[in-house]
Amino acid sequence: MRETDFATRNAVTEIDVIEFYDSYASSWDSRFCNNYATNYFLERRWRSFVDAVEYSHVYKKKAIELGVGTGVYIEKACSLFESIMAVDGSQNMIAILQGRIKKSNIDNVFTLHANATNLKKIHTANADCVYFFGLIEHIIDVSSFLMEIKRVLKKDGVVIGVTPNKNSPWYKIRHFIRQTGKHCTTDKYYSLNELNELFSSIGFHKIYSCYWGAVPAGINDCLGRFFSIIEPLLEHSFMRSLLGGITFSYKK
Repeated sequence: MRETDFATRNAVTEIDVIEFYDSYASSWDSRFCNNYATNYFLERRWRSFVDAVEYSHVYKKKAIELGVGTGVYIEKACSLFESIMAVDGSQNMIAILQGRIKKSNIDNVFTLHANATNLKKIHTANADCVYFFGLIEHIIDVSSFLMEIKRVLKKDGVVIGVTPNKNSPWYKIRHFIRQTGKHCTTDKYYSLNELNELFSSIGFHKIYSCYWGAVPAGINDCLGRFFSIIEPLLEHSFMRSLLGGITFSYKK
């Protein structure tokens, strides 16, 4: 299945959002072309995360990944942390992840089927780091989500997130060209200023942030290679705040 085959789901509750991912779990990893742009995007997003881990000093610490999905980065992430509790609300996504863990003989990743806004199965002050890729924009009850992150983190624990940049023009262009966009009607993109306000409102302070991403997943090879050449220039220019992704970390 291609990204253009995904239909935006009308959503009211977190259950509606989870049902979207359950319904597409089996074809989730094939929604973009396996081409230069997709591979470049996935690697660039990963490098932004590694930079945040190193800057935040949580390497080889105990971590929780929220919204892990099928675990696109789990083989890499397991070497960064002492252990990972991999959490997702979609049982079908978790099933695929479990197969991936077994196939790769990973012994420090444990799975949990749970809604990211209600982590009652995880003890308070349980982890040094909570992280997620592309999750906060799909959360409806953001207040509960943030408070659960705060609860499960130890003192001085760190949350690291990777999310689309609200201020990037790419998302409007994508909708115009591909007729694709939000997974659910409740999706909400954030600017870095909005993220700063959200986390500071519950007592976190920022320790790292960066803008990245001029190469969208799934575009053709010629465009992908062109944008990969100019991406470093954009990242160091006044236009960096228009790039497609934001990676951030905040300390409790």
